[in-house]
Amino acid sequence: MANEEIEKLKKIDLSTEEDDTIIDLLDVIELKLHSLNQQELNELFDVLVKILEKRKGIPGRRAEEILTVLYPKIKEKVVKLLWSDSAYIRSVAQRIIINNRDKSVLPRLMKDHDRDIRKFAIDIAFEMGDADFIRQGLDDPDTNVFVSSAEYLSRLGDSSSLSKIVELFRKVPKDDIYSLMFLIEAMIRLDYDKTYLLMKEKFDDVKDPIIAGVYLRACGISSDPNVVDDILSAIDDDSMRKEALESLLSFIRKNEKNISENLKEKIREKIEEKIASMTTSQLEDVRKIFDILKI
Repeated sequence: MANEEIEKLKKIDLSTEEDDTIIDLLDVIELKLHSLNQQELNELFDVLVKILEKRKGIPGRRAEEILTVLYPKIKEKVVKLLWSDSAYIRSVAQRIIINNRDKSVLPRLMKDHDRDIRKFAIDIAFEMGDADFIRQGLDDPDTNVFVSSAEYLSRLGDSSSLSKIVELFRKVPKDDIYSLMFLIEAMIRLDYDKTYLLMKEKFDDVKDPIIAGVYLRACGISSDPNVVDDILSAIDDDSMRKEALESLLSFIRKNEKNISENLKEKIREKIEEKIASMTTSQLEDVRKIFDILKI
């Protein structure tokens, strides 16, 4: 009977016992999972969680594998692990739910008063590629939840969420630079060509070292030729030159057919002014820029 192995696991010191002993017992139990009654399942669940708490190596991985297989029979117990004090146990619970592709638990998690639980719901939905569910997170009152939702939706390429993400960017105060940076990255991933304008509206100085790099990337996805002045200005700064050239290359690739001869000449002059001090990788970007512009 599998419960004999369960009893052995309950009696041994899981902190000090040899890996092989624990693994051998788990292997036997796994072969008999189909025959376990509810009481034995409950006892096994408790033991497996203790193994997870005490052993992060192979025994811990085997415990997680068995819990993943058993999930349909012990679903509520696994879900409750999301409230564990242990970050590791919470992450295991998330993986088990994800591996079982169980979207049914998400709505109730999203209604929980604890913002961390709502964030778990968004994390799980992202791993399942469920953009429809994640969009709910954009309306969450907690900044961490709606910012994570925006990031995930952008990674999934969900352009339908763009207008809401723009709205959130305008809503977040400018001193919350951490959240704003994630929202900017989301807009850039979704190829929003007015991201650079939003940044100019939000920040006093887009040349601030904290945001200068991402501002240049925002310029690179724009369709507005006026951004080229800001990009070329950054080429003067040795520390920003690589980002500026990459931004310029991105802009040119996107707008190749709409670049005037005057703008081409302005680009050529600025690059030639600084070309003697450029690194090998920067010169490679210059070569690509000149090839596209046929300079």
